[in-house]
Amino acid sequence: PLARSCLHDIVEPSGTRVRLPDSPEDTEYFTTVVTGYWNLFKQNIGIMIAVAQLGATQPRFAKVQHEFRRFGMDMVAGSVRRARQQGYAQDLADEHIAAAIALLFENFTVVVVGSPGSELQISDQDAIKTLSTIWKRTLYGF
Repeated sequence: PLARSCLHDIVEPSGTRVRLPDSPEDTEYFTTVVTGYWNLFKQNIGIMIAVAQLGATQPRFAKVQHEFRRFGMDMVAGSVRRARQQGYAQDLADEHIAAAIALLFENFTVVVVGSPGSELQISDQDAIKTLSTIWKRTLYGF
């Protein structure tokens, strides 16, 4: 219930206000979306990790985790389709790229945010820049 509440009360409404990238130069789009994702995940890290761990053995938690992941995948898939309309990403399958980027974000964030004392010490700003750059360059190639 708490995890599902987080999904429905915070994640889904924020997604309804997210636009797609205007052009290959629209770095602000990627930075804004990743910042929102990073801050939401960081503020709810305990819930996110618990859902992931419980999802490995309990179907109801696996379903909640899938809903979180699906939300991110839909956003990425939309950006792939937008890039294709702009003449880029012609060889990218939107669902495959969406899954790869969503899982990259999820795992990167869990390790960086959810592992205090880890040898991987990255500032929020650098983590956001890294994820934004990977996503943008995947679609636009630069």
